[in-house]
Amino acid sequence: MPGGHPARLSKAALTPYPLSLSPYLCLPYFWQNSPAVQDHEFKDFVNRVKLAASIEDVVRTRVGTLKRAGRLYQACCPFHDEKTPSFKVDPERGTWRCYGACAEGGDVISFIQKTDNSEFVEALKTAASFAGVPIPEGGFGKKKREDTDRFKPLYDVLGRAEKLYRRKLIAPEGAAARHYLTDRGLSPEVCEIFGVGWAPSGGSPLLDTATQAGIDASLLEQAGLVRTREERSFDFFYNRIVIPIRDEKGRTVGFGARCLPADSSSGPKYVNTPETPLFHKGRLIYGYDLALPTLRREKRLVLVEGYTDVIAAHQAGFRTVCAVLGTATTTDHATLVRKCGVRRVTLVFDGDEAGARATQRALIGLLPLGIEIDVAPPPAGKDPADLCGERDGKAFGELLDAPMAWLDFLIGRLEGLAGRELSDAVDDLFMVVREVKTPVHRASLLTSVAKGLGIPADDIRAQYDELTRRRQVRTPQPSSGGEPRPAAPRPSSGGGPGAFFPAGPVDFMEAGGDPSGDDYEPAFTVPRATAGRNIGQAASGRDRLQAAQERNEVLAWRQLVGALLADNGLVSRYLDPAGDDFFVNCPEPTLVTVVQVIRSLYFEGPDDLDLDAEAVVRALPEDLDDKLPERLEALADNGVASDLAADSLRFIQKLDHLRAVSDVRKRLSCAETSDERDALLVELTDALRAQSQIV
Repeated sequence: MPGGHPARLSKAALTPYPLSLSPYLCLPYFWQNSPAVQDHEFKDFVNRVKLAASIEDVVRTRVGTLKRAGRLYQACCPFHDEKTPSFKVDPERGTWRCYGACAEGGDVISFIQKTDNSEFVEALKTAASFAGVPIPEGGFGKKKREDTDRFKPLYDVLGRAEKLYRRKLIAPEGAAARHYLTDRGLSPEVCEIFGVGWAPSGGSPLLDTATQAGIDASLLEQAGLVRTREERSFDFFYNRIVIPIRDEKGRTVGFGARCLPADSSSGPKYVNTPETPLFHKGRLIYGYDLALPTLRREKRLVLVEGYTDVIAAHQAGFRTVCAVLGTATTTDHATLVRKCGVRRVTLVFDGDEAGARATQRALIGLLPLGIEIDVAPPPAGKDPADLCGERDGKAFGELLDAPMAWLDFLIGRLEGLAGRELSDAVDDLFMVVREVKTPVHRASLLTSVAKGLGIPADDIRAQYDELTRRRQVRTPQPSSGGEPRPAAPRPSSGGGPGAFFPAGPVDFMEAGGDPSGDDYEPAFTVPRATAGRNIGQAASGRDRLQAAQERNEVLAWRQLVGALLADNGLVSRYLDPAGDDFFVNCPEPTLVTVVQVIRSLYFEGPDDLDLDAEAVVRALPEDLDDKLPERLEALADNGVASDLAADSLRFIQKLDHLRAVSDVRKRLSCAETSDERDALLVELTDALRAQSQIV
């Protein structure tokens, strides 16, 4: 492997650091505690991975500032803030160590564990993938086999569906689809490689074929292939070109479907498989499985927006091109990028405003990797697929050969703005800059922003510091004798493209703070009045508590509605067609109206309706703010709609149960008879049990 020195590795390279450094970093710990690592075959595999995975190359994928310093490599430690490099990598021993505040060290696998926050086996697989060492078939451990067995029926039906769609494409009924693909310059050979197929418009051929084979419709529905409405099941995809979406191992986990141009007025252009146990848009990169061998060799990833762009690029010989699935880059995407060891990512999104916003969202997810990132926007009116078809792909190659720095791209978007509009846009830019982890690099970027906008550097720095102060995650002080509580994110009042929102509402049951501070967020349970506070002060604290609870409860409801708009696959999970669901308790009438519209469009509208903010606006009453659906959708427009919905609902349920417990306790304190008290005690026990079951 380039940069590797297996011949120079000493015996020390195979010797882990003592347990006293950090037990979870040490290999013997896992040999003793993982059933997957009890045999000699596994130990041999670990040794081969450590020999093949050049530690300096692996570290450099996560620490871009790593530089040679004599026999060693050094950089500022990635695990704590420092100005003087104290992080050392020894390529001959295959080890790393921080000689600063961390005082930790280990080998290549422990480094991946710590940076990726992963378990030993997952880190081992990442290192093996980076080094090109094949992983033994069957994986490691009992849990892996159980997971594979549990999802095997889903993989099987998805594979069957891919084959059926392929047959339909090459059949006479797929003639129009084949003609469109040919017009786009896609050959039958490349379509076969990517598994492109056709879902006919008549009947439900997939459901019929599966039923004849004895496959239950519920399994197809679980895989996102069939939808059931009013006790009638039918194919989810029809009258569309169907493109398999595969995971990093090449297994089909879902589909993307595109309508033909002649049918574009009857529904959305693209429809994806809804969220399933296997299909999560925020965890998949389209084309990654086919690009992986080339990515490991060339160390450069090119990200585009569409399926057709990826297929056309691979046909033209650009084998490192992949796409995210219409969502912002997530930590799962970043993990995939880490695994393949790329050192450079080029973003080639459309040159319109939507493409520019997509570029900005992608930067937020990728910049923490510390690798080189640049931007190559296509000319106006062109997309990557068009350029790949020009001059045998030379037009696309020329675009990739002349990218621009990502910061220059973002600054260029601000040209012509002034006043409040410029200030808001600069805040959006800062939300990207703040993802750069190295303080010196961040300061350099802020200086470049000031120079590019012609604004004094002190003013730029002051606005950045103010934004950071507003967005920072406060870490409460630990209670006496206890561990620090997890930080609670502050609720955001911002909105619009690029605005930052927490992954869930502030949980006041985990929050604390200094009541005398401007940013005080009281805990959910009001503390007893202490010496020196009078009754008026305590009452004021309760009022502030009540107001804070109400604000965050509304925020939770808004995030939940936003998640439904961002991911329509969640609608059937959270909404009942008849309206018999928990939204009847929503305290904000406008949100109830939006939910009623979503429910109506989803359960009663056309099957291929693109249920987004724009569709909801068209169905809203005229007296409602038509910008509300867009603001709600923006709350979940970062690829984590499913998790956000679950967190928001859990927060709402916690509040409801706490109120229920409080109400029972109040009634218990006023009970006049023993029978009444006994009944209320039973009710209180049930309420406390229900409260404890919310995880």
